[in-house]
Parts: sequence; structure tokens; C-alpha cells
Amino acid sequence: VVQPGSPADKAGLRVGDRVVQVNGKAARGALHAAELVSASERNEATLSVERAGGRRAVVVRLVPLAEMVRSKTGLTVQELTPELAGSLGLRARSGLVVAEVDRDSPAGGARLQAGQVITGIEGEGTPDLLSLASVLGRKAAGEQVTLVLLVTRQRGMFSAVSEAQVRLRVR
Repeated sequence: VVQPGSPADKAGLRVGDRVVQVNGKAARGALHAAELVSASERNEATLSVERAGGRRAVVVRLVPLAEMVRSKTGLTVQELTPELAGSLGLRARSGLVVAEVDRDSPAGGARLQAGQVITGIEGEGTPDLLSLASVLGRKAAGEQVTLVLLVTRQRGMFSAVSEAQVRLRVR
């Protein structure tokens, strides 16, 4: 599947194309091709693609994972470290801290706020940016995604942490 608006779509890749080389190195299957692309030192990779019996070269311009997450949801996130968890008063050891929310975005519309921690997406734990970006990358504009969040609520001198699920439409 080639997602509309993705780097593959913008490069002109189509369903059925077979990537045989990445930056001049032989690709041994789709997974190996993805590894070679992600290992590119520049923000682009040159692919040699077989299509309908012929070969052609295409250039894919890579999008950093954090930028892709922000463009699809309006969230800027950072990985939860033990130090960051401690400063937020959390015992969680993995997840993504919401650092910023674009007001006019799906996340803004769902009332997500800085300081909340994403601990799951689509029923799976989300310990890192790659997991989140992977799920979002498979979502087309308008599809919904379910996030599991740790939400801290202040009540006087006490704070309570609870888990909440939020559904938002990706763009």
C-alpha cells in the first residue's frame, strides 16, 4: 500500500513496484529495503525500482518521524525517560510525553494537553516514537486512531493519575 501524501507517493512509487536497490545497494526484500532507506545519511534515498518489466530510479525524500507524527495529529512528543517520569510524578517507564499540541489539529480538538503521557495506541503499548509513527503511517487522512493516555489531575494539594482513551481523526 502506498499512502497518499507519503514520501513513497510523492516519489511516484506505486503498488506492485519492487525496490531492487537503495542508494546503489542491493535490497533483499521489503524489510531490508526499508532498513537501507532509514540508514541513509541524507534526508533522501535513491531507489532502483522494477515496474512492468522495466527499471526506473526514483528519489524518496524522508520525513523525520516526529514531523510525521505532528503532521498527522498535531502532537509534538518526546520519549519518556526515568528522569522525566520522576519530574512528572509518574511511575511509568515507557511512553511518549506530549510536549506540545497544535491548537487547530486533531489532538487540539480532542483536548490533549502538554504533560500527558501516551502509553498505548490501537490497543498496543507505545514505548517509543517509532511505534507511534508506524501505526500513524498506516492511517489515511480521516481515519481514527485510539490513544491511551496517563492524565494527571490536580486536586488541591493532591494529584491523581488516571488512564484515559482518546479517539482522534488523523489528517
